[in-house]
Amino acid sequence: MYEYKFVRVSLDRGLLETRPDMDYRRIVDNQARECWRFVQIFSPSVTAHIGAGYDSYFELIFEREVKD
Repeated sequence: MYEYKFVRVSLDRGLLETRPDMDYRRIVDNQARECWRFVQIFSPSVTAHIGAGYDSYFELIFEREVKD
């Protein structure tokens, strides 16, 4: 059996670019040290902005085996 962890990373939208508010590479490294395995990046939300859509956040998904 596995357990899952979801870490939300907000995206700060500037005039010319969008940046994550946290360093996702550091998050993956830190979670790996705690025996979490990176599974996927998921971007569930799209926000309308002047006729165009953009993501406001993404989630990093991790899993690890639950030991009995």
